[in-house]
Amino acid sequence: MRVAQRAAASFARRDTLGKLTSDRRDSFPLIVEAHLADLQGDWLGALEIRTRNASRVKSPLAWRGLRRDRVDTLIALHQPTAALRLNNESRLVDKDISNARSGTRALYLPDAEAAASLDQWPQVVAALQAWEIETTPMLPMRFRDARSTLLWPKLAYARARTGDLAGAQALIAATPLDCYL
Repeated sequence: MRVAQRAAASFARRDTLGKLTSDRRDSFPLIVEAHLADLQGDWLGALEIRTRNASRVKSPLAWRGLRRDRVDTLIALHQPTAALRLNNESRLVDKDISNARSGTRALYLPDAEAAASLDQWPQVVAALQAWEIETTPMLPMRFRDARSTLLWPKLAYARARTGDLAGAQALIAATPLDCYL
């Protein structure tokens, strides 16, 4: 808890205060506490903190971020059905928010993670390809290279799991050596 309090105190500085909405400022200690629970492997605790925090937040953008964090936590808890339900609710709400899919955790990624946890590899391939097709044109140039490091290895693995070894090998050949699975 001390780390969360120190982080929250750093956001209480005058030069930072004006840059944050009151929702974000008030919820920051809980966000940090939830991330600490993640790092300790306490996903149930993180989910409880995020659910409590989501009930307090009024800003649509802040609430969207908390919802996406809750989806990620449900995936970590191996609850793909609950994660997909929350993710689908997010899709409905995010239709009213501009660039809803342009974040680092697009709405397709939880679909892919949930399908992977259920061994539904064709759905994983479809979700990851849809994410790449839809978001690549909107990504700033500085983030486009990250696809080859962060997305392509997951897509190659999913292709291999579906039996498309040639497609997987071709995609892996195009990834840098510092990619993440």
